[in-house]
Amino acid sequence: MTLTIQSIRRFHAAVAAVGGTIPTDLQAISDNLAAVNTWQPAPAGAALTAALTTGKFNPATAAKHLDGALAEVHDPATIQKVRGTATVTLLAQYGQEISGEGGDELIESLRPAFDAALEGLRTAANLFNLNAAPNQILELGHDAVDAYNAIPNHRRVLDSVWYDVLDWMVNDAQGPLVLGQDRLDRAADCRRLVMVMPAPRGSLTDLASAVEPVTTNRLRAGHWSRLMGMTPIRLNSPSEARKVLDAYLTEQQESMAAQLAASHPS
Repeated sequence: MTLTIQSIRRFHAAVAAVGGTIPTDLQAISDNLAAVNTWQPAPAGAALTAALTTGKFNPATAAKHLDGALAEVHDPATIQKVRGTATVTLLAQYGQEISGEGGDELIESLRPAFDAALEGLRTAANLFNLNAAPNQILELGHDAVDAYNAIPNHRRVLDSVWYDVLDWMVNDAQGPLVLGQDRLDRAADCRRLVMVMPAPRGSLTDLASAVEPVTTNRLRAGHWSRLMGMTPIRLNSPSEARKVLDAYLTEQQESMAAQLAASHPS
């Protein structure tokens, strides 16, 4: 994990673009990072100049003001070290917060937009096959046409959450990797999948194949039309996703143990 100020800034913009809000604690850390990034130490000798021009400099105070000015001489390497120490500490705080309550709260703020878009696809799926040709839709009446025309907007919201928000949270090298880096086949897709599954459902490998962009980008509803047919969908918080992932990993470990026992009977 190599969180950066820039990646957090982009992430916050992505969250806002799909109607989410940044929790107070996460925003406070981000604001502190911005302040550290723009901080410049006061010019050396500023206090001495003020003392000289306001009459506060005299033989009795001369040593104090001159010593103070000497202490204000800034070494660029020291300035960078101070800024770096503060930045590393704040980035660690951000990663910890978004992996816990902050991440849960952030996802909660995205659910209305995510759920509305998902419901739009479900409404369309109740009227026609989501991969139906346009001429087939025309025969079904105005409601079907309206639902068909709305699919791109619904997909845009769902894809934005999937690629711009969830991917940064669980996969991006400049994100917090809130689910860790477990050894999984097609790990990137699997980590995103457990963020939208209320419970384990079938093979993660099969589900990962269903969301393969090479074969789903051309579909009007993208990979969502396939995924909806294979598992219930719900936007999970990191805490909820960990439970789903843990269940899959436990199942994987038990399966490997069983295979090992079968190949090495006592």
